[in-house]
Amino acid sequence: MELGMEEVERRFHPYLRISSCRLTVLVQLAFPLKPLTSQPRRDLPCLHRIGTMPKLKTTRVKIPEGWEMIEPTLSELQAKMREAENDPNDGKRKCEALWPIFKIAHQKSRYIFDLYHRRKEISKELYDFCLDQGYADRNSIAKWKKPGYERLCCLRCM
Repeated sequence: MELGMEEVERRFHPYLRISSCRLTVLVQLAFPLKPLTSQPRRDLPCLHRIGTMPKLKTTRVKIPEGWEMIEPTLSELQAKMREAENDPNDGKRKCEALWPIFKIAHQKSRYIFDLYHRRKEISKELYDFCLDQGYADRNSIAKWKKPGYERLCCLRCM
């Protein structure tokens, strides 16, 4: 059955392939043929929303009371961490280059653990804030609370 070009475009637009001799219509049996309509399809993403920027959250995290007490020590440890990360590993094995980083991460986590669980100098809110912001390793602290794991340096040593 020969169809006119306009009829083919209207009915089978997604399934067209143009050959050098003539226009052939390839129909995929998995998809039912539907004529093109001017109404938008609900199953496709909206094209007018593509390329728009998402809304930015302008709310900042509220710093709990007592942060001023531990902030200098944490910033000093953070500076040591940056220095250890940027330190060249000339002639060191890969694992030897990572030892200072693990040591400083352990010091930060242990500092916050001792302040909350041993000395009880910081509040629960400040402790949760430090864990949520990544100043301490939540998994290491969970192990330190268990009997027999008090001296664990990192989770790789288990």
